[in-house]
Amino acid sequence: MRNAILVALIGVGTMVVAAGGDRPAQEVYGLGSAQHPAGDGGLITLMAAPDEMGQHLVLIDPHMRVMGVYHIKRESGEVVLKSVRNFKWDLQMLEYNGTSPLPQDVRGMMESR
Repeated sequence: MRNAILVALIGVGTMVVAAGGDRPAQEVYGLGSAQHPAGDGGLITLMAAPDEMGQHLVLIDPHMRVMGVYHIKRESGEVVLKSVRNFKWDLQMLEYNGTSPLPQDVRGMMESR
């Protein structure tokens, strides 16, 4: 089963790289739009703007709250898994790398009224 999934991901990555050469250049500075809307419960796929080394594909499973990042090498089309993260607990934090006013500061200001 794992081999079938890996082969499917490699196939999708290769097709994305092959199709990417036919697209007009987009003037965006982040990730592209979702290929599958989150409302259908399927995977969300995002493509980062390509660079001289290749392109990044981000897969998000909203049901499992997991994301994976793949690098697709421009020269060979090789797909390399760069990172996997379960972000369920990330989204439970009140703040992270926050700047003033922090959420608890705003809450304190609102409660003091």
